[in-house]
Amino acid sequence: NPEHPAGPMWVILSGNPGKTEFAAMVKVPAGYSSGLHIHAATMSGVVVSGTVLNGRTEEEATELPAGSLWSQPGGEARFTGCTEAADCVFVGTMDGPIARTAVDTPAETSTQIVMAATEIDYAPMDPAQPNGTAVKMIHGDRSTGPWMAFAKVPSGTTAPKPMHGGHYTGVLISGAFPHGVERAMTPGSYWTEGSGQPHITGCNEGNDCIFFISMNSAIGPVATESPADEAASEEAAPE
Repeated sequence: NPEHPAGPMWVILSGNPGKTEFAAMVKVPAGYSSGLHIHAATMSGVVVSGTVLNGRTEEEATELPAGSLWSQPGGEARFTGCTEAADCVFVGTMDGPIARTAVDTPAETSTQIVMAATEIDYAPMDPAQPNGTAVKMIHGDRSTGPWMAFAKVPSGTTAPKPMHGGHYTGVLISGAFPHGVERAMTPGSYWTEGSGQPHITGCNEGNDCIFFISMNSAIGPVATESPADEAASEEAAPE
């Protein structure tokens, strides 16, 4: 909200919050309290850093540390905030416009679903490679697109330079992701790739890499040996 510059801030990753489904990386100040409110669309989020609070009321809010995944249906009153220890950063998606309305009465019960990082039910992207990259779908169908998902790439993974038929955006949640030749992406970084652009992918040794991905078409990977023009992609390190 431009009228409250010290409040939450965001980077829009895909879509249009005022008109369509969308994804955004959100930064919430330490100690922030949203008050009770309703969003018309169903929301899913994963915590990148800090400890998010979300639940029926401020007193009943669940603490969500980094790596936690939560979702809540549209039309249900909820409280969202951040503990005072540090600012909170999370990736949030909604399956429709944001349409936020302040309310005075909490929901009778909270139906939010919360998964700790170790409990997220990832499924292999390729059933023939059960120990390879796995995904947790959020919206859409990756075989037809558009779609959004959380992906987990095993530590030490290397891959050929693929390209996809559509534009996509990624946000690294954990691990070190070798997106590019000379520098690795660190948690909180985001990047974009254009349609048909070859790119390096994989995960550095150490921890598995978990990232959010939003693509405006079917995934359609094609291996290539030609590196992309570095100027064609956009990267942003966390600030």
